[in-house]
Amino acid sequence: FNRDVIPHTNEVYTADTIANCIDNYDVFITGSDQVWHPVAYCPAYGLNFVPSEKIKISYAASIACDDISEDYRSVLKKNLADFSGISVREERAAMLLKDLVTQPVYVSMDPTLLLSREDWDGICGNACITQPYLFCYFLGDSKLQRSLAKESASTP
Repeated sequence: FNRDVIPHTNEVYTADTIANCIDNYDVFITGSDQVWHPVAYCPAYGLNFVPSEKIKISYAASIACDDISEDYRSVLKKNLADFSGISVREERAAMLLKDLVTQPVYVSMDPTLLLSREDWDGICGNACITQPYLFCYFLGDSKLQRSLAKESASTP
C-alpha cells in the first residue's frame, strides 16, 4: 500500500536530517493522528525545521486531549505562529488553539473518513483474514486496555 498509493521520497529523513529537504518543497503539511499530543510531541511534527518563508499547513492535526499545560501552550504558540493554515480534527483542539494563534483554526474530518467504503475496498483488495478477529490500535502500554481487549475477543 505505501509503495503503490503514497508517494515517497527516495531519501528517508530523520528528526536530525529532516531540514535537508527544505529546498525540495514549497509547501509542508503536518497531520493527522495525534501529531500534537503533548506526551508524544516531536518538534518536527510542528514543522519547526521549516523556515517562515515556506508555506506550512496542518491538516486534521490531533491533540487528543482535553487540556494542555501552560508550557505546552507556549510550544504550540511559537511553532504555529507562521502557519498559513491550521485544521485540527477535534472541536476541543480548535478551542485550545484559538487563543494561541491569530489565524483561524478549522475542524476537519479524519482523513481516513474521506474515502467511501468502495474506495477502501479498491485499495485494500481481498482480505487475507478469513475468520472473525478483533483489531485494536493502542497508544501507550496500558495493561488494562490489553486485558479488556483479550476479554472482549474471547467473548462470543
